[in-house]
Amino acid sequence: MGTLQRIPYLQLQQHYRTSLWLAILLCFLHSAATTEATIFVPGEPEELFAAADAAILGQVEGIESVTNEEGTFTNVTIAVERALGAYSNSRVVLVEPGGETAVQRRWVFGSPTFHLGERVLVFVDHSARGFARSLYLGLGKFRIVRSREGEQYAVQNLTEAVVWDAQRRRSQRSFSRTYRLEALLRRLEMQHTRRPRTARKLSSTPMRGTSSRPRFAFSGPAAARWFAPDRGEPITVGIDPTGDLRIGPHNSIAAARDALQAWSNVACTAVRFLAEEEVVPAPFAACDGKTQILFNDPFEDIADPVNCVGVLGIGGICGASALPQSFSGSQFFEISEGDVIIANGFADCPFWNIPGLAEVLTHEVGHALGLAHSSDDPEERDRLRSEATMYYRAHFDYRGAALRDDDRAAICALYPAPSETTLSFDRAALVFDGREAPPRHRLLVEGTFRVADPAWQLATDAFFLTVRDGARTLVYAGIAPQDWLRSTRNNRFRWRARSAVGVTAIDLVQRDAQTYDFILLSRSATIQPSATGSLTVSMALGENSTTTPLSLRPGARLLRFP
Repeated sequence: MGTLQRIPYLQLQQHYRTSLWLAILLCFLHSAATTEATIFVPGEPEELFAAADAAILGQVEGIESVTNEEGTFTNVTIAVERALGAYSNSRVVLVEPGGETAVQRRWVFGSPTFHLGERVLVFVDHSARGFARSLYLGLGKFRIVRSREGEQYAVQNLTEAVVWDAQRRRSQRSFSRTYRLEALLRRLEMQHTRRPRTARKLSSTPMRGTSSRPRFAFSGPAAARWFAPDRGEPITVGIDPTGDLRIGPHNSIAAARDALQAWSNVACTAVRFLAEEEVVPAPFAACDGKTQILFNDPFEDIADPVNCVGVLGIGGICGASALPQSFSGSQFFEISEGDVIIANGFADCPFWNIPGLAEVLTHEVGHALGLAHSSDDPEERDRLRSEATMYYRAHFDYRGAALRDDDRAAICALYPAPSETTLSFDRAALVFDGREAPPRHRLLVEGTFRVADPAWQLATDAFFLTVRDGARTLVYAGIAPQDWLRSTRNNRFRWRARSAVGVTAIDLVQRDAQTYDFILLSRSATIQPSATGSLTVSMALGENSTTTPLSLRPGARLLRFP
């Protein structure tokens, strides 16, 4: 078996979704920065300071990932300029979860991202083993920036996460707060009510390991999926029998089972889960081959919340880090393990309830399968996306463990079951125009879509189309029946959508009850030169779904303009 990597479950692409939302983390990271699926419950800096062992101001001098028998971690060395609340050496070493070495790769959703030379303000606490770490993952890290006028600011930026707004009782994105640095430090110095300290001096001890790598950046592979369903094998998931303290063992286990069953019950997908309850919880840090849902943070991987401020949970995945495997024209790393840990200490908070937990678990299991969010837009106007359980924000509409049209189309595209539904292509062109700024390249695809069950019709059921190049989504269309422009004979359908990045048009002509000729034309900034030489096209009409590779033969189907 190849080396392993732990990847936070969150952001792949729009339909092969990768990503956070409201619930515990479990998302794949795109090959960019931090994750976006941990649910943070934020507080004021004074509340963070009250929960922390100290706050330090300094500059990042070193970043090194190490792997040992416990797992993979990243040592972040900070040259301390100022320490509040505890004594400190001239340097403090933070030991953050996740990292990358030659032996193992592990990504933990919600971990802070540090850069060499960056000035930071970090709220620090100590893990159960005595190592210093950022309090509440990324919530405890502020970046120091300087304005043109020379004023220094501390910026808390969680734009790639989801944050729970306790007053509005909903989650929100694009959470960012900026404070004048000196004024913030004075506010913290005035705080006298602090929790009892386990250590009055901050640790400067790094994590040791048998393998190390400097300058790790929290970024993940392009895409990942389970390949077990393709072989007809179930994905075995261990459910912590203790259950959540507030929800109780019976209801917690039932919610987890319902979440797994929701994804397994979709007719057009090959995904099947096998739930186990007689399991012994295993530590989160290492890639041990055990896929688990754990409650109450049994190994103290998460700092306990204070006044309902903190992190609801953490999660991650492991996969073979050798060469990716091919799936319908795209390259994916194989997932071998997925883990979720629900935090301890939220039992008395008003947003903890049974149907909410079931919805949260269903969403997070989707991330564990490699799906990202249907949309991350707080103002999403497409109801197919906003009503999906994989929408970035929890609905709390008592849906529990339930899927919507967009969710079903996504899982069937990533894990298709054998079907008589087919997709064939007559011609395709990918046209690049480098003269425009920003570039608006074009994609044209013509072909035939033949469904297995004629009971599903465009006039009554939702239709979905995605085109991907590897992990990148070039085109996405989710079309409700009422959104089509139809001919009087009700056999020709046209849909056109304009966005900030371009325009997409789809035409379908129904030849008989099962056969549709289609034309897709998209002109968009999201269309880029192919990195793989093959596109992956997915279409779904109700529970008729197919995913098919579209090869781009040089010269014949790959055009450049001018």
